[in-house]
Amino acid sequence: MSQLKQHNADLAIVLLLFFVYAGCALMLCVLGANSYGHTAAVLEESYNQRSGVLYIAQKFHQNDIGGGVRLDSYQGSDALVLIEQETGKAYETWIFVLDGYLCEELIAPDSTLVADQAQRIMPLQELRLTRTGDALIAVSLSIDAQTVNTIHLALRSSGGGFTTEDRPPAAAPSSDDARASGPTIMTPAPDGEGGS
Repeated sequence: MSQLKQHNADLAIVLLLFFVYAGCALMLCVLGANSYGHTAAVLEESYNQRSGVLYIAQKFHQNDIGGGVRLDSYQGSDALVLIEQETGKAYETWIFVLDGYLCEELIAPDSTLVADQAQRIMPLQELRLTRTGDALIAVSLSIDAQTVNTIHLALRSSGGGFTTEDRPPAAAPSSDDARASGPTIMTPAPDGEGGS
């Protein structure tokens, strides 16, 4: 009988150790999954921030010709309007935020902007465009309420690039504002010109 009790005690200890091991393994898997999910979300947000900044900078510099850039607004959102001349007609590409997405729409001459036809580029909560100088624009992108990335873009064309319909220049942001809004990417001016 004492052997049977010893055998049952050994079995109970083995089962207890097995369940402790299984519980620790399960807890480790759950912690790893949570950590992976958080890391993936942070990387996706960072990717979206960089993608939005690079997308707007690329479009901006593609249309860096005299009179090729205009700041406007559409349904309460700032809009970057890029003007391209084709066969004597001015086509406009509008870049704006609508319903939580950065959108782009190409408008033919004598046409109007239709929100349903805009191509959704990426999720984005807010786009702020501020003309800070004769040939300088500050672009601020917000994916969420806490994260704002600002990029300063300089027109390099000889005509300044802005059309005469633009808003008047606003005051340049203070250094405190720049620190609060996150990283700032400065586009360098061409060789021989001072500042950006």
